[in-house]
Amino acid sequence: MHHRHVQSKIKNHKSKIGARGFTLVEMLTVIGIIVLLVSILLPVVSAVRVKGHVADTQAMLARIASGIEAYYADHRAYPGPLHNGQIYNGGIAVDIDGIADKNQITQSENLVLGLLGGLVPQSSGKLKFDKDAVGNGPINLNPSNPKKFRAYMDKVSLSSGDYADDVVGGGVATAVKDTEIPEFVDRFPDSMPILYMRAKLGAAGIASDRKQIGDQEQYDVKQIEAYTSVNIGAGKDLDQSEYKGKAAGEYAQFRHGLHSADKTTTTIESPPRPVGDGTTYVYPYDLYAYLRNPSMATSPRNKDGYVLISAGPDRVYGTKDDIQYPPTR
Repeated sequence: MHHRHVQSKIKNHKSKIGARGFTLVEMLTVIGIIVLLVSILLPVVSAVRVKGHVADTQAMLARIASGIEAYYADHRAYPGPLHNGQIYNGGIAVDIDGIADKNQITQSENLVLGLLGGLVPQSSGKLKFDKDAVGNGPINLNPSNPKKFRAYMDKVSLSSGDYADDVVGGGVATAVKDTEIPEFVDRFPDSMPILYMRAKLGAAGIASDRKQIGDQEQYDVKQIEAYTSVNIGAGKDLDQSEYKGKAAGEYAQFRHGLHSADKTTTTIESPPRPVGDGTTYVYPYDLYAYLRNPSMATSPRNKDGYVLISAGPDRVYGTKDDIQYPPTR
C-alpha cells in the first residue's frame, strides 16, 4: 500500500512538471536568441539579394553589349540613328505623339532606337516615333530605301517611356527631361536607366561639357545629362561625407556625378594614378575623371568606343560601385 502511494506521488509530480511550461525568463531567453539570429541573418540575406541584382545587371549590360557588337558588325558604327550632334539639343525633329521634339532625345533612348527600332521615316522626309514598332528592328531612315533590319536583342528591361513618370527622388517626383522613347533599365528593384555613351570617333580629349558637335571631345555630358543633372532614383545609399568638396547646402544638388566635365578643377598627377587611388577628384566623379584612362592622363578609356553605366547598389551615378561595360573599374 505504501509502495503504491509513493508511485502515485511521483506520477503526480512528473505531471505537474510537464504542465508547468516555460517561465518568463526562459521565454525572454528564447526570444532574445531568435532576435539575435534574425539580426545576424538579415544583413546576410540583404547582401545576397544585392549580389543577385548586381549579377543580373552585369548580365543585362553584357546582353546589350552583344547587341551593340552585332549592330557594329552590320553597320561598322555603334548603334543609334541620331548622330552625337543631334542628341539632347540636336537639330532634327522627331514626331513623338504628334509633337515635333528635337531637344530632349538622350543617347540612352538613341540606343534603343538603334537596337530595337521605333523610328519610322515619313514620305515628307520627317521622322516619327512609333512605340509599337519598338522591338521590330530598326529601319533605314532614307525613305527612298526603307530597308528593315532585325532587332539586335530582345525587348526586355525597358522603361515605360518618359522617365519622369517612373522615378521618385528625394521624396518628390523628379522631372527628367527626356522623351517618350524608352531606355534600357538596370535590374535593381527601383530600376534606373542604363546610361549609354558613344564616343565621337577620332576626337581629341576625354570629355566635354555640353559642347556643340564641332567642339565635342570623345564623350560629352550632353549625352546623359537628362539623368545625371537631376536627383533621380530611390534608395540612395551614399553618406553626405562622401561628397568631397561640397558645402553642406550643396549636398542635395549633387546626388549624382557625371553631370559635368571640368578638367580645370580636376588634379591630374604625374604619373597619373588610377581614378579613386590617391587622386584629388571630387566624389562622386565628374565625367572627365570617371572616363580618364588610368594610365594615360590625356586619353579616355575605351577611345572611339562606347560605355554602358548602371548606378549600382548605391543608386548614385559616378561612384565606385557603378556597374559598367566594358568592365574596367
